[in-house]
Amino acid sequence: MNLLRFLATSLRSWLAATLLGLSLGVGCASPTHPQPASPDRTPGHSSSDASIDEIRVGEKITVYITDIPRPYTHQQQVREDGTIQLPLDVVVVAAGKRKNELQEEIRKAYVPKFYNRCTVVVETEERFIYVDGQVRQPGRYAFTGEMTVLRAISVAGGFTEFANKKNVTLIRPGGKKITVDCKRAEQDPRYDVPIFPGDSVLVKRKFW
Repeated sequence: MNLLRFLATSLRSWLAATLLGLSLGVGCASPTHPQPASPDRTPGHSSSDASIDEIRVGEKITVYITDIPRPYTHQQQVREDGTIQLPLDVVVVAAGKRKNELQEEIRKAYVPKFYNRCTVVVETEERFIYVDGQVRQPGRYAFTGEMTVLRAISVAGGFTEFANKKNVTLIRPGGKKITVDCKRAEQDPRYDVPIFPGDSVLVKRKFW
């Protein structure tokens, strides 16, 4: 009887030790789940930085083409369709490109079709917009990238109490005029018109 009791106790101890060992083994060997890669975030850089550097419709640019028999200096405003026309009837898309990208595209347009080699340099003017009329701080303001009529008015201190929000005029450098209903644009951003370097915003006075 004592022998049976001893065997039963020994068996229970062995089973308990075995189960404990298995549970510890499972805990140590838990599967490792791959972590999703964190997005690449470079300090001080954002997606908007690139857009600020891009050449815009209406912007004046100067193109220097050298290392050719007769060097060119060509100044032009980027047209509504985003293109510029250069000497020898060369047309390239300028809007949406950085200066170094446009330089390379112009070079490829001339080499080897017209010249064996050439050097192209593109310069842009300082970028400004103009806000006048019934705003609190009329004046010239730096163009800082993605801007709209409402954003320009906000930069100029906002509307005065005499402003006619329904009849704001956007004037492009070429003289084209666009009427903007800013009261409607405040309710629906789809009606807020983008502006470009050289544009002028005129807020008219309302009459009761």
